[in-house]
Amino acid sequence: MLFLSLAGWIWGIFNSLILFLYIILGSFFIYKSKKLNVKLLSYAGLYFLFESLSTVPTIFDFVKIILTNTNIDITFGWVGIFMSMWAPISLFFLIYIALELLFPHRKWYILSTFIVLGIVYESFLFLDMDNFFTILYPSVPGEFTIGIYYGLIPFGILSSLLSSYFFIFNGLGLMFKAFKSKGLIRKKYSFLSISFLISYIGGSVNSFLPIEAQVIWQLIIFFISVWLLYKGFTPKKQVKPKKKKIPSIKEVQLTSYMLGKPSIKEDFEADLAKNLEIDKKILIFMSYATKDVDTFKIHEFAKHLVKLTEIENVLFWEEHMKDNIFEYMDENLGKCDVMVLFCSENALNSVPVKKEWTAAEAIGKPIIPVFYNVNHIPTLLKSRLGIEYDFYDMQRNIRDLRNLIFKKVGGIAE
Repeated sequence: MLFLSLAGWIWGIFNSLILFLYIILGSFFIYKSKKLNVKLLSYAGLYFLFESLSTVPTIFDFVKIILTNTNIDITFGWVGIFMSMWAPISLFFLIYIALELLFPHRKWYILSTFIVLGIVYESFLFLDMDNFFTILYPSVPGEFTIGIYYGLIPFGILSSLLSSYFFIFNGLGLMFKAFKSKGLIRKKYSFLSISFLISYIGGSVNSFLPIEAQVIWQLIIFFISVWLLYKGFTPKKQVKPKKKKIPSIKEVQLTSYMLGKPSIKEDFEADLAKNLEIDKKILIFMSYATKDVDTFKIHEFAKHLVKLTEIENVLFWEEHMKDNIFEYMDENLGKCDVMVLFCSENALNSVPVKKEWTAAEAIGKPIIPVFYNVNHIPTLLKSRLGIEYDFYDMQRNIRDLRNLIFKKVGGIAE
């Protein structure tokens, strides 16, 4: 015959569920922090993992009652110590999150006072446990799990001081930051602030409720605050563009024929050159990976661009480099007016290409990305205007590139 009361079963199962959820969430947040490169998510994960430890004595007692109909041994007060010692440690990670967002360069000044207060808390817990807490043993052994009653002094004062950091910085501080921000940033700070405030207020109300109501209330608060916490940290989901397959030469020829895409004629450059007003002829520097010469039809690009009367020349290393890539860059980057960067996976992995566009960026040269997959554009250049390469319409590629070059370098009448 089992001695556990209905309330005892509810409380034991609830604490077991909380332990399971804390471990799962802690591991999940740490995993997502690495995948999304959001470091603060790992601190939230550590909070859940350390907070889960406080439920271990209750679960241990719950299992012991099921197996033996008796509660665990409470000699030396280890139950009270194990339940209480993790609070400052887990709270530290949440305070760190708020201060990193609010005062990233001064956070340790505030954290040091919190750490000192936490050490005082732990010292009273271990050295003066008789005054710190009282273990509540069920009137009928085995009917309910062991509980703890905390006194006002010193626990009440110390825990209030520690939780005040959480309320001020995580709740009010992030809410104030949200009001000062705009758009998506405001929304993210609001999510975090509301999550922390719900946890703080929910925990304060919880102690006034009966066991059955506590379980329902804590689960509601728990899931809402965790959802808001995660929404506050994770970046806006980006729609992943479809990966384009690089067609073969025969596929390009066949598709172009079927679509009626004409080859570039001699009068095409003459049409392009009309209605332009520029101060001087433009010198273009083309940067690309050697493996992409055929993919982007580099020679065809250069051939037709250089025929435009407003283009002085198109520099690309196969045509103009003699021996040394660095001498070639040093000689030509400074005098060119614009760089056309052909972006691909090969280009991302090419050291010379990276040196070329970073050098152009450093000296303030306009850079125009030409791409067939936006993921191939270097991160620092994703905000730049570029053109999406059309494998089947070279006329369109030339026209779009020409228009963008003149837009960046000189006046143009469309």
